[in-house]
Amino acid sequence: MPNYDFLNLSPYEFEDLSKDLLQKHLKITLESFTSGKDKGIDLRYAGTTGNDIIVQCKRYEKFSAFFNVIKKKYQKLMH
Repeated sequence: MPNYDFLNLSPYEFEDLSKDLLQKHLKITLESFTSGKDKGIDLRYAGTTGNDIIVQCKRYEKFSAFFNVIKKKYQKLMH
């Protein structure tokens, strides 16, 4: 399997690639919004039966940094 370095992509290119891949995989159309102060972009699918999907595209150089952020967000959601 090739070893891709997505850090070579600009933030916009990464966000656009993420959107394209998710749309293809999920067979839906995602709306995109301008980036916020955290430089992320939100993608949204507004389902007709309340099956909404919200996506934030972020890149991390190391998996451990990504995992720590996810762990904190999960704990925040559960409390």
